[in-house]
Amino acid sequence: MNGVKKCVFCDQPMTGLKSNEHIIPYWLLKYLNIKNDVISPTHHSIETGEAVSTRTHVLDKLLAGGVCRNHCNGGWMSDLEVEINDLLIELIEAKRRVDDLSHEEKLLLSRWATKTAYTLNLGSNFTKMVPLEHFHSIYKNPTSLPDNVYVFAQNHKSDSKFYWNQNNMWRFINSQGDIEKDDMRMMKENGYKIGFQFGSLLLLVVYVPIQEYALVLNKDVHIIVYPGNKRGRKLGEYDMDFTWDNSKKALIEFSFGVQLAI
Repeated sequence: MNGVKKCVFCDQPMTGLKSNEHIIPYWLLKYLNIKNDVISPTHHSIETGEAVSTRTHVLDKLLAGGVCRNHCNGGWMSDLEVEINDLLIELIEAKRRVDDLSHEEKLLLSRWATKTAYTLNLGSNFTKMVPLEHFHSIYKNPTSLPDNVYVFAQNHKSDSKFYWNQNNMWRFINSQGDIEKDDMRMMKENGYKIGFQFGSLLLLVVYVPIQEYALVLNKDVHIIVYPGNKRGRKLGEYDMDFTWDNSKKALIEFSFGVQLAI
């Protein structure tokens, strides 16, 4: 089997018919009526701000290779789309609110958001931030996410159908002393924040690889949907104005608003 490409999720050989996974599921593209919308995702250098790469295509062509057809694309990932369909539409249309979801619904939403975030990072022209073991973990563990991964969600008054943001930039609240340069480098190289806006729904998947840092969240803005019992990390709050009626600004503020403290 040497030289045979393996699926990023299940680690099985990619034999037979290959699959191109829609990063934004096809049913959702159709529901939002955005599959023919033209996008030009651009990756900018954090150091210089200059454009590193740009692609132009319709959303229906936003695909991720490296995902097998049988075990993943046509298996557990397809099942996950069926399970999430009604709940996601209700959240997108603001018929349900994030803070009213049950524990089981929050887990379902978190797994779907994380799967979608990982395929986005895999298939987009952006720094590959998600480690391979995180792909493996979400495949192997149907009731949990990788260690130190959090998922946040919120409703807002949307003015667009869809937007996304990927970054590995962090704000530190220096509450106990100087931030170690090694820590800052580790966060930049190994941490990630991947967010989506679908209608009224904001979703954000966050990985903080340094256990000693506490998450500091915007009060009444960041709702933790995973882990449900807030285990594993100290939490703090701050109170800052939030843009509730501009989707692009809301998602960016939602992402950069997750801060860290010693």
